[in-house]
Amino acid sequence: MTTSEKNENNLAKETLSYSFHNSRWGQVLIASSPKGICFVSFAEDTESAREKLQSHFPKAFLNEKNDPAHQNALDIIDGKLSDASKIKLDIVGSEFQKTVWDALLQIPYGNTSTYSEIANRIGRPKAVRAVGNAIGRNNIAVLIPCHRIVRSTGKLSGYRWGVDLKKKILEQECKEG
Repeated sequence: MTTSEKNENNLAKETLSYSFHNSRWGQVLIASSPKGICFVSFAEDTESAREKLQSHFPKAFLNEKNDPAHQNALDIIDGKLSDASKIKLDIVGSEFQKTVWDALLQIPYGNTSTYSEIANRIGRPKAVRAVGNAIGRNNIAVLIPCHRIVRSTGKLSGYRWGVDLKKKILEQECKEG
């Protein structure tokens, strides 16, 4: 996947396309800017998911419209497309967050890593807590694989959409990987 250089102010008045899809993990909202996928979230209901998207991009105009990039993202989520290089991401975050998220993209499918391993990988071994915070701020579920992070003990913890879903995704990736 490729990422664009952008910060929160760049999306202030941009139009974002979004659509809802049924994935193998449940309903998902996928949103994109003209530069790429900028938001992926599992959705228990459409209204609260749309509100989360709007709160993340408060000044953006939201247009419910299926974009071809949404289908490619869904195919990655559903394991139907393995070549993620066709997906362009439009990541919004601080430079530190982007560095952490880029490190997450390096974790091979079907594998896991720990917070401290990511901190070491980015050259900030003492920034384990900051790495955890950056991972928690990831708004592009599955495509930026924050679900592949486990505690140093190997135990699962902390996933915005629930540890049970995280476990299911990791088990499936292990079978397919």
